[in-house]
Amino acid sequence: MTVSVFAPISIGNISVGFDSLGLAVLPIDGTLVGDIVHIEQAQDDQKDSHLSVRGLYAETLPEDVKENIVWHCLVKFNADLEKVQRVPKIVNIQLEKNVPVCSGLG
Repeated sequence: MTVSVFAPISIGNISVGFDSLGLAVLPIDGTLVGDIVHIEQAQDDQKDSHLSVRGLYAETLPEDVKENIVWHCLVKFNADLEKVQRVPKIVNIQLEKNVPVCSGLG
């Protein structure tokens, strides 16, 4: 099973409802303006988690995926699981980077 999470390019008008409508409707051409993270549980024989990056702005991110904020979130999540004596999750994550870094959008 894969879980996908969409992070829109802006949420500045959520409180007045404009962005809420935009989040609820897929554009006619199917192009989502934002980043998407896909998370899938790893196969039983896989020993470590994996992060891959693709998308329009993938090349603007560090080459070492361990420097990526998505990777840092996974590490923190697994550390918190260990604090409550749960087994850390081994997953495959794919980041679709469709928003420019430092674009100044909310």
